[in-house]
Amino acid sequence: MSQGKLHTFFGLLEDVDVIEIPVIQRDYAQGRTEAGDIRESFLSAIAGALKKENPPLDLDFVYGSVAQDGLRTLSVLDGQQRLTTLFLLHRYLAALDGKFEDFRERAWIKEVERTGFAYSTRPSAAEFFEALTVNDFNIPGVHEEATLSALIVDSKWFFDAWRRDPTVRSSLVMLDAIDVKFRKTEGLYQTLVEEQRVTFHYLDLHDFGLSDDLYIKMNARGKALTPFENFKAWIVEKVADEAWSDDFTAKLDQQWVDLFWTLAGRNGAGGESFDDLFLRFFYISAYFQTCQRVSGYWNATNDDRSWLLRLRDARGYCPLREFDANGSLMPAQLAEIGVVLDYLVSDRGARFVHILQRALASRADYYDLLRLYAVVAFLLSPDVQKLDEAAHEMCLHRWSRVTKNLIQNTRIDEPSTAVSAIKGLTTLAKHATSLYETLAGDAPGSLGFNRSQIEEERQKAALLLKDDEWSNLLDEAESHWYLQGRVGFLLKLSTTDSSAPGKEQFQKYTAVVKRVLTQDILVSQEFVLQRALLSLYDFLPASTGDNHTFCVPNATSYRDRQENWLPVFEDSRFREFLDAIGDDVPTSLRQLIDNSTATGWRSLMVRDPGLFGYCGMRLVRKSADSVLLLSKVRLSGYFAESHSYALYLELRRQQMTGELADIKQISYRAVYGDDYPGLYIKSDTDYWIVFRRDKWSCWRSGGEPAEMPEPIAQIAARFS
Repeated sequence: MSQGKLHTFFGLLEDVDVIEIPVIQRDYAQGRTEAGDIRESFLSAIAGALKKENPPLDLDFVYGSVAQDGLRTLSVLDGQQRLTTLFLLHRYLAALDGKFEDFRERAWIKEVERTGFAYSTRPSAAEFFEALTVNDFNIPGVHEEATLSALIVDSKWFFDAWRRDPTVRSSLVMLDAIDVKFRKTEGLYQTLVEEQRVTFHYLDLHDFGLSDDLYIKMNARGKALTPFENFKAWIVEKVADEAWSDDFTAKLDQQWVDLFWTLAGRNGAGGESFDDLFLRFFYISAYFQTCQRVSGYWNATNDDRSWLLRLRDARGYCPLREFDANGSLMPAQLAEIGVVLDYLVSDRGARFVHILQRALASRADYYDLLRLYAVVAFLLSPDVQKLDEAAHEMCLHRWSRVTKNLIQNTRIDEPSTAVSAIKGLTTLAKHATSLYETLAGDAPGSLGFNRSQIEEERQKAALLLKDDEWSNLLDEAESHWYLQGRVGFLLKLSTTDSSAPGKEQFQKYTAVVKRVLTQDILVSQEFVLQRALLSLYDFLPASTGDNHTFCVPNATSYRDRQENWLPVFEDSRFREFLDAIGDDVPTSLRQLIDNSTATGWRSLMVRDPGLFGYCGMRLVRKSADSVLLLSKVRLSGYFAESHSYALYLELRRQQMTGELADIKQISYRAVYGDDYPGLYIKSDTDYWIVFRRDKWSCWRSGGEPAEMPEPIAQIAARFS
């Protein structure tokens, strides 16, 4: 009997003569009172599958061993509860649909006059199941008050002594539950018998290398075999006819397992066990293979899209029938997985284990998966597999650099972009041994990546082919923590007129950028970089709606960088800023701020970092004459106006130093919606002051227009 083969209940009875529940097993338990929820859930799942309201139901593995004693007798060691319920369901539906003779023909062994489904736990249980096999019973009518179990107990063939047997009592309860669930159905017996709507896999423990004694000990402690053991048995069956199956099977238990043991020991993938990580690797591999197979995410069928989403997040047990139904992890694909695993467990592959570890982690994102697939695609390229070690290392360096740049500088945060990127890497891998030549020549399509990054890689490939000295220069620039391979603006800055980029200029600007774009400067609460830039020009990139940002320093994704600092660096005016930076960056930034000739709202923000500090999301909304400082993203959140808020901060400073002794109170009224912000001053008279339409306005508390107090007016003039 084939290991891991998909079986129906009667399909299993075609492979063996008798399914026997051996004496070591406990009583049938799914009919117990305390198992009500389990019973209801199980029957509902079966009903949904048979009525085709849900996909076919996979009941996982059934374990046992087959003995030849004149009959092929399967002794069940795990699966007793499921198989017993299936027997009772077949028996009930046969009676309901008038198919009892068909049932008896399939379940009764005429040659030896015994049932094909036998209980050996107690004589009473054995007699009951044999009687069920050969004796018919009636289903209660719709309006009949008697239960099915009552009708069976009243039958001539039922012995009253059986009622004391726990298995018999539990079976009667289950038959009543089946009756409630299925009484109003029709034709489901034929579906159950002839279609693979409710199935399971069979695993012979002897063939799998386990003894009955070992399993009994495991089962006695409540430790059933893991989902990975089930999965491994299925894989072993898949490759059984391949010439390389023995080597593959041995590595499943040895070298490859050691790799995942090591990963689990590091706790770097969420503290999961080695077999959970091993399973996850196979699921991710199936995900990659499915991405290659479909023509695109939105062009794929609903089933393919559902399968992709299932594999993307799959952990633990995933029904094996789904892999068969979707053509995933077929022998040829498993052979490719073997190539990848062989490399990862080798000394040369150790450098990529951290990429594997991130991809297996519970919080892995599409970038983590793409980085792993880049390694996979390279290793599976037929031309790569023919390379000697030196050529392999050279091609791998080029491949790693280019694909890392493409992945890190493309927005990949949904299923469709991930599928496109994986297909692009598959296409590009066909040219893995001539990557720079392909990019510098006629590179294939968009490849599912950011077009501007592809163009940048084409330019860099052409430079590298002409002059290998560019290799170290580009590596230095691309390794910057924020740029992450996005250095096209440096190439542009290094180009004069129509000539090619100059190496000296490129090296010069790279050095300046590295001195300026440090984490300390980007997260500075004095906002020295932003203020220095505003001293020269309005650098604020557009954000959502009418908002502009003075840039969040987060660099965890391409989207973060593209919506913040990258557009600033790629602005042609950025050259003016870099040219003003000397070896002492803090001094250079301070000089730009102190010598600023900026006007209007720019001058206010250059002068006082407190205006930046008000903006919780680093967002402002610009108008012709002013800037609104946003505490959140929209005007529905509180906001301030730059001129009046700058005046408020200055007045507070002077009040604290005692320079405005006549003023008793200064406060700022931030608003939301259609209101307009301003500041409140309490002295001998209360005043409201706002800046709007390029001028100051002042009112007394009663709404009467007024002149600003002279000391206030003199200060406000500096903030107009």
